[in-house]
Amino acid sequence: MHTLLGFLSFCATRVLFLFGLALLGQSLCRAQDVPYRVGPAEQYVLRGLKNGEEVDLDRPFPGKTDQRLNPVFLEKLLAGSFKDSTIERRGIRIHHAVFDLPVFVSHVTVPYEVWLNDCTFREEVDFEGTHFEKDFSLEHSRFETPPGEPAESLSLTNLVVKGDLVLRRASFQDSADVTGSSIGGRLIGDEAQSRARAGETANARLIASGGGTGLAHRADTNTEPECIFHARKGFRGAPRPCDSR
Repeated sequence: MHTLLGFLSFCATRVLFLFGLALLGQSLCRAQDVPYRVGPAEQYVLRGLKNGEEVDLDRPFPGKTDQRLNPVFLEKLLAGSFKDSTIERRGIRIHHAVFDLPVFVSHVTVPYEVWLNDCTFREEVDFEGTHFEKDFSLEHSRFETPPGEPAESLSLTNLVVKGDLVLRRASFQDSADVTGSSIGGRLIGDEAQSRARAGETANARLIASGGGTGLAHRADTNTEPECIFHARKGFRGAPRPCDSR
């Protein structure tokens, strides 16, 4: 009798365990199907972009507590997860957003013109390998690095921008890695600033198939010409030959 009761108890336990696993699996599947939920700031951005506006988070908006945007929202926005014909036509133009978590928007294709101007990035920012089909602007944005973290605050390695890359008046903690990047239009970087340690300097050397503001042409003895970013310091990259202009 005791053996039978033990067997039945064991079977019941197994059934409950398997039933629990099934419920967990269904819950996980449903969680994956739930669309990304946006807060008041993200809702304000989406509403403005769908109206064809430049969105300034410095202005008052319903439910505003601060100007922070979720980096996951930014990644989904740039990757085209929020389909809208006006965004496709007018692009993404955001001012005065704050990102206090790492931003990783790497190896995606961005079909829009993108402005992230006057924004503050307080953690690592990585656009490695991303293809921007139109202009990409980080004008007057500030890239910071938390104490104790590596000083490089922005990675643009292997970036492809078919339009202009605008870094005018941008501010970097130390350097922006642009190794292997290709700019189809102009690299505009006048008045970009670096908070590099004393005595350290670097230059950004980029492929530039177009001419333009912010680029200089240099020919050293026994070397091919290179595209040199005028910021003079705060940037580094592998030497690349320029197209003649």
